[in-house]
Amino acid sequence: MYSASKETLEKRGYDVQVLNISEPLQGMSYNPLQLVIDAWVNGDDQEAAKRANTLTFSLYNNPNAGDNAFFNTSAQNAINGIILAIVDYCVKNNCIEKITMHNVSQMLNELGTFYYKEKPDDFTEKSALDEYFKSLPQGNVAKMQYGSTSFAGEKAKGSILATANQGLQTFADKMFAKMTSKSSLDLKQVGFPKNLFFQLDERFLNKRVTVSFHKNNQEKTEILSYEIKVKALGMCNMNFDESLEDGDLLLIRYQDVENQKKKYRLFYSLQFEKLLDEKGQVVYQKKEGCEHKPEYQRQVTLILKANTFPLQPKAKLSYSNKPTAVFMIVPDYDKSNHALASIFVKQLYTELSMNCNDTKGKKCYRRVHFLLDEFGNMPPIDDMGGVLTVCAGRNMLFNLVLQSYSQIEKLYDKQAKEIKQNCQNHLYIMSTDPETIEEISKRAGHETIIGKSSNESHLDTDNKVTKSADQQRIISPDRLSQFLEGETLVIRALHRQDLNRKKVRPYPIFNTQGMTMPFRWQFLSSLFDTSNDLNDIDIPSLHTGLDLTELYLNFLDFILNPVAKKEYIKKQQANPVVKKEQTDINEAIKSLIGLVKEKRNRNDTEDIQKRLVQMLLDYAKHTIVPKTEEVKFLKEHSSDDEIKMYLEKILDMLVE
Repeated sequence: MYSASKETLEKRGYDVQVLNISEPLQGMSYNPLQLVIDAWVNGDDQEAAKRANTLTFSLYNNPNAGDNAFFNTSAQNAINGIILAIVDYCVKNNCIEKITMHNVSQMLNELGTFYYKEKPDDFTEKSALDEYFKSLPQGNVAKMQYGSTSFAGEKAKGSILATANQGLQTFADKMFAKMTSKSSLDLKQVGFPKNLFFQLDERFLNKRVTVSFHKNNQEKTEILSYEIKVKALGMCNMNFDESLEDGDLLLIRYQDVENQKKKYRLFYSLQFEKLLDEKGQVVYQKKEGCEHKPEYQRQVTLILKANTFPLQPKAKLSYSNKPTAVFMIVPDYDKSNHALASIFVKQLYTELSMNCNDTKGKKCYRRVHFLLDEFGNMPPIDDMGGVLTVCAGRNMLFNLVLQSYSQIEKLYDKQAKEIKQNCQNHLYIMSTDPETIEEISKRAGHETIIGKSSNESHLDTDNKVTKSADQQRIISPDRLSQFLEGETLVIRALHRQDLNRKKVRPYPIFNTQGMTMPFRWQFLSSLFDTSNDLNDIDIPSLHTGLDLTELYLNFLDFILNPVAKKEYIKKQQANPVVKKEQTDINEAIKSLIGLVKEKRNRNDTEDIQKRLVQMLLDYAKHTIVPKTEEVKFLKEHSSDDEIKMYLEKILDMLVE
């Protein structure tokens, strides 16, 4: 679907993104903890806990768990606790970039398997993970989430942590670890492509400030004006839909109602920056008819003109007129990582819903369509029934593609009925499931048939004709099971107005004969060519060359007992980590890349230059460790002493 649609959507002005679960190193970066981070940084630890729980629900929820449901729930709570503990630690230590699910997996494996004796003659060993959570203050959200694991017996605890570890296998994989360590897509841009965020001093909490945009002309013509209530930590978030241009002005002002002398103003000029490629060249639009126009960065530069607020406020303006299309490439042959798709869908919905609450009209400025093909094969999405109840009012529409209703019942159990009832339209194409066919037939309704019967006899001149009313299905199950290609049945229970807003009864629509649906190849093959090969498309990725070791946490900081610290250090020394060696190679490679960019090897032969560049690219993009023979050959034939020095270092590390 992505390969068939990408080119056409870009010509229509779309920003096309792809969450590639099949090939994680080719696609957008997606950190599922970003929403947790945002809530925590905004000072709302309870909301952060809710968002962490939404994430882990897709990892551990299993409607068919039966007696093992306790272990799944406890594992979910344990991971919630670890997530919140890492977020708390990284925010306090100013290393937010290290808040990743890979580090959550690492913490579970490092501290969850590390036991120590406080005294040599102690009978029992202590768990470093348990002791860390015990050390947290009363009321700490991470401690409360982990609580049920602390209460469990040793045998049960082992099962809980084993279940927890099983759910994190996706993030232990290095490719997925890289993909989920960054975020290249701001989720709210899907429904709110224009957004202003700023932070004032906390003394303005619950005060109302006025935000307005103006033209940079003599009259300072007002473009738009909003009143915003300042939230916790002085945070202000504003979505808007008006058009802005380079040079327009932003004014944020506050006037104290009780003291008219207290007036504060913040004045910015807007500067739209052109998007540049890696070579510093201007990137032009792909939209048809606009190929001569430059592409602009989504982030607008704010030039401060005046400020009378007590402190220097932080402000960020995101702006784009481009709609966004996000594709998910999910392998049907491997379901082990499918949970990421469900997590992404729920997080996207959550982020958009929260922004709806901060927006006039309480709905997305740009309508969002969730087209979930093979919905029945996706892991359950948290509170899907509740999502469908309110999504339409927020300008979000869900299209769920199923093979049968039984898929929903298997995944969502008691919620299945609510999900089906909240779908306003049911479009039937074909199914082989008898129960689905029967339910569709019932939903279509019945009609009354007047039957006649007569009692005739050749000896009786007074023939009696009896009429009776019978009920029969508008469309029978047999007819539904024998649909011709192109035939469809539309059941629209809640559609009770026509195009002129006149009241109509929501009768089902049977598209047959002259009303059958045409095939895609008859009129869309030139626009959406399914013969396009995904391998022929170069998908940009921010995380391909990411060095995971640079994001590792020092778990020694989570061990508080001095005896345990010594034991942990001994353990680390006894099991030398590849991290140091890997880091050294990384540094040498980075230095070589810098030297090549400076053209320090310009005196080398063309063959030597190409081989060195290829070796560096293989490592930077695919982490392919250089071969000893190749490094040795390049060292012998290089003309630059500094390049030789770094090649010598790499050679020494490889030999060791």
